[in-house]
Amino acid sequence: MDEGKSLQGMIESFLFIAGDEGLTIKQLTTVTEQNEANVRQALAGLLENYDGQVERGITLKQFGGSYRLVTKAEFADS
Repeated sequence: MDEGKSLQGMIESFLFIAGDEGLTIKQLTTVTEQNEANVRQALAGLLENYDGQVERGITLKQFGGSYRLVTKAEFADS
């Protein structure tokens, strides 16, 4: 499996578990045992995947210093 995709999957899982609290870059580097550059690259890849697939109901958002998985606006009222 591609290491970048594997890191994206790990981050996605941790963000799902974190729920509304989300996780900071520092927290993500700690739990994934990756450096900040790798974590930022994986987050960018996740965002590209979520926003590039219109059928996906979730996306990645940054609120203050933490990242969260959230419902896309177009599905929020569904």
